[in-house]
Amino acid sequence: KRGGAPLQARKAQKQEEVKLEGIKEERRQVDVRKAKATEDFQNNMMKPGINIAEEADRHDWYQKAQDQEAARLNEEIEKQKQAVRRAEQRVEDAKMEVQKAEVDLQALTKHKDKWKKQVKREEDEKEQAVLEELGEVMWLQQLRDEQMRQAKPQQEP
Repeated sequence: KRGGAPLQARKAQKQEEVKLEGIKEERRQVDVRKAKATEDFQNNMMKPGINIAEEADRHDWYQKAQDQEAARLNEEIEKQKQAVRRAEQRVEDAKMEVQKAEVDLQALTKHKDKWKKQVKREEDEKEQAVLEELGEVMWLQQLRDEQMRQAKPQQEP
């Protein structure tokens, strides 16, 4: 199952990136709410019977609360960016591990092939030695048989 670790690391990285985009979207929504509140505040100032000081205080309080939320989200965005960078590094590390494993596998395969060739050569040499010995024994047997045949006629007179 080659490539499993990088795929898992990429999946985790993607999840971290999606989470980052979600936080960024929350942050954009804070800006939208602030802009809408300012627009509503300005539109309400024209209406009769509005206590301007009270509305201004309410608007300032809301804007400060949104600013605090934006600051909190900015910190969360930075933390999440770090999480994404760590996830990216894990992807790179996993890729490097796979590459190293592939190099190791190639080296082992090459070593195995050399070993097989060595074993085959040794077996062939042993077989050749046995065949040579067998041939020599057969030649000696024939030589002896020939000598015995030649010796028998001399003994018959």
